[in-house]
Amino acid sequence: MNATNLSAFQNCMVSGDLGPEPTARARLVDFRNPDEFACWALPGAVNISLPELRGHPDELRGQDDLVVYCQVGQRGYKAARLLTGSGLAARNLDAGYTI
Repeated sequence: MNATNLSAFQNCMVSGDLGPEPTARARLVDFRNPDEFACWALPGAVNISLPELRGHPDELRGQDDLVVYCQVGQRGYKAARLLTGSGLAARNLDAGYTI
């Protein structure tokens, strides 16, 4: 997360229980646009757009456990399918994530 995204994230309202922290092996990948990511990112997540992923799925190779998400779940679902189709272990956060 770059300094701009971190600053925007810290200024967003966060409510509710986000559940347990991901395991040390899990990698959170947010497939929303940068503006959405800045306000609604899960701590520790990285931001990749779906078009970027389509051209470079191997950039996430070597990660043991990918948990992907977006706002509603559709972009995360597509990303998980692309990643698993490339031989990577990926799970979609059903129904997305919003605050």
